[in-house]
Amino acid sequence: MIDGIDELLLHIGAAQRFMPGIHMERRGAIRHTQGTVLADWVALKHDGQVVMQGANVFLFGANGTIESATGLVSPT
Repeated sequence: MIDGIDELLLHIGAAQRFMPGIHMERRGAIRHTQGTVLADWVALKHDGQVVMQGANVFLFGANGTIESATGLVSPT
């Protein structure tokens, strides 16, 4: 679990270190209902090869900020 910007920056740094050259793209339209958003994504190499795919679930608070985000990985 990541709590706050400092922990998020550590997580991003680890991703850059251990997965160099990989970038993520959202795929398709997001789905939203009652403060919950589902967004599909893929992780790609520079040549376009899919390394990983999945979806993120975001829960929003009443003030419109993200309260939690959960990443789910699907088989490629």
